[in-house]
Amino acid sequence: MRVIQLLPTISYGDAVGNDVLAIREILRGLGYETAIYAENIDSRLPEGAALPYSCFPQISRDDVVIYHASTGTDLNYALREMPGRKLMIYHNITPPEFFAPYSQAAMKLCDYGLKGVRNMPGSVEYCISDSEFNKRDLLRMGFTCPIDVCPIIIPFSDYETPPNPGLMEKYGGDGVTNLLFVGRIAPNKKQEDVIRAFYAYHRFYDKNSRLILCGSWNGMERYYQRLADYAEALGLRQDVIFTGHIRFEEILAWYRVADAFVCMSEHEGFCVPLVEAMYFNVPIVAYNSSAIPETLGDSGVLLEDKSPALTAAAIDRVVSNKELREKVISRQQERLNNFSYEVVDTRLKDILARFFRVQQKKKTRIIQLCTTISRGDAVSNDIFAFRDTIVEMGYSAPIYTEIAPVGAGWEDIKNISELKSVDSDDIVLYHHATGTNMAEWFSQLPCKRILVYHNVTPPEFFAPYDQAAEKSCEWGLQNLKAMRHFVNACIAVSAFNKRDLISLGYACPIDVCPIIVPFSDYDKPPDMEILERYNDGRTNIIFVGRCAPNKKFEDVISAYAEYKNLDKSARLIFVGSFDGQGDYYKFLRHHIKKLNVSDVLFTGHIPFSQILAYYRTASVFLCMSEHEGFCVPLIEAMYFHVPVVAYKCAAVPETMGNSGLLLSSKEPGIVAKALFSVMRDSEYRKEIVERQNERMACFTHKATSQKLKDILNTYIKEQI
Repeated sequence: MRVIQLLPTISYGDAVGNDVLAIREILRGLGYETAIYAENIDSRLPEGAALPYSCFPQISRDDVVIYHASTGTDLNYALREMPGRKLMIYHNITPPEFFAPYSQAAMKLCDYGLKGVRNMPGSVEYCISDSEFNKRDLLRMGFTCPIDVCPIIIPFSDYETPPNPGLMEKYGGDGVTNLLFVGRIAPNKKQEDVIRAFYAYHRFYDKNSRLILCGSWNGMERYYQRLADYAEALGLRQDVIFTGHIRFEEILAWYRVADAFVCMSEHEGFCVPLVEAMYFNVPIVAYNSSAIPETLGDSGVLLEDKSPALTAAAIDRVVSNKELREKVISRQQERLNNFSYEVVDTRLKDILARFFRVQQKKKTRIIQLCTTISRGDAVSNDIFAFRDTIVEMGYSAPIYTEIAPVGAGWEDIKNISELKSVDSDDIVLYHHATGTNMAEWFSQLPCKRILVYHNVTPPEFFAPYDQAAEKSCEWGLQNLKAMRHFVNACIAVSAFNKRDLISLGYACPIDVCPIIVPFSDYDKPPDMEILERYNDGRTNIIFVGRCAPNKKFEDVISAYAEYKNLDKSARLIFVGSFDGQGDYYKFLRHHIKKLNVSDVLFTGHIPFSQILAYYRTASVFLCMSEHEGFCVPLIEAMYFHVPVVAYKCAAVPETMGNSGLLLSSKEPGIVAKALFSVMRDSEYRKEIVERQNERMACFTHKATSQKLKDILNTYIKEQI
């Protein structure tokens, strides 16, 4: 087996090039035959350090290609067609919009690079990213393979070589305060913000100061000229030094004479110069963005606001306050230990050894199938959460659907026609919630078949209103019954659903795992217009869910009509999509008119930010549904501390546990009195919310994800 590294460009002395050369030595130390190939090779590298891509050898199935992704190149597409095992190291690609005002070529190159990386999910079986920030990028781009994080290997021994004596003599002892930023002149690095902060520092704190911007502007001449003009306009022409491309000994000299390192960058996949500044005991002032806080850890001075006045004040403190300066440098030295050659070398060796060693994980895929998938609905969110959990476990987790969505962000969702074959080592999870042709196909697969049952609504609910929906549900139940002899195991999202399966004759093992709710999404900003409009002191009774007969909107309306007699300020808000021409919606409008009740709002399909706003303005959540397989909105209401009043039916009592207010009757007068008690008795309301908060502990991402891992590990052990 050969292990071959491949990359677009290998340069002398840059972070990616150093990483590639260090990995080569690790691979040699592990006993592997290895080589480096690149499209472009820096002439300053030792002869034979890398070979041209034109000489790239024939790859066998047993070979491993380690590909370094960092820019736009045809290699991003060629990699997909290569045989052998493929591991990608992702160094990040700058978002092209940074370059739009300055270089169309750079913008197009980055855009081509990102498109190329988005083309790779499914073609690499393992990824290493330089940072958690980069890992999140990969997840957003649809990568479902295992992703490990390992910092770039930094050759600290090189930093002990002698610095340029001329620069040391000229700038190291003249009594001028030297502020430094190291990095190529590029719009994402926001050198204009460094200049702006320096202007404030130079004017208000220390006129005897200079700023050194150390880096090449090759290809960014237009941006460089803008920076130079800006410095001149601020009267700083003599005080801002643009070094351009310089030798390594000169870079070492600038670090050694620096009094502070100032970084205002808005996009960094790791940022090696921060670590270099730590090494040279230069206190760091940096803006909190991208991978910067992750690289700094609990060191340096991290700013949430890059206003010139605030940044200048922070610079002054680390330069002039000796006690603070020593404390900052001490923390940076502690952080530096995390990037020592020995620590990173060991981390990378462990990752590579695991990649080479774990053959079973290479073979096993945990494939998910579903009829359709979209953003935001409970079943789709559960499928995405399953994927993330499976990836965390170290397994490939592709998703296939009958109707694959198109557009940016959907590259990892494939049409079922693209699933060319399924091996006996695979595990297939099929998410069932409606009638589909996929069920029969799933039943015949030559591998372990796991049914994930989200429930099918009984068709009789739809009979008076929607014949198409009625037939779809009938078909879904027929599918469900037909699959009972062909599945190896089931996962039900509730014990209620498990009872459904047992009643249909399922005799295989059935585990229960609640839907994994993406609580982190709920901390996103709510729609301010909705928040202001409905946070007006009135009683907001809400129900969240699509307008469907099983959810019994008419009973919510009837109870609301009674409650309106007790609280004239009340209004009712149904948050969810509806068919304005559908018979059920028409029935509800007629019901509202018949009861002569006002202030009933149907939002229809709305953006997620508006859903968040309605939850935040809700006074009480009222659920009269008669069929729920789990009911995620109940959990959402708990999350937002909205007291829940619900009819005790289907999976609702199981989801609520000993929380909320569960009613055995939905007689409108009884429900209205219950609502009034919750609204008027503050102690009672507080007690309900406290019980809901306790119940929430059962649905944390950690708890539900671990439950799923335990279940899946059982299946995997059986497979092995």
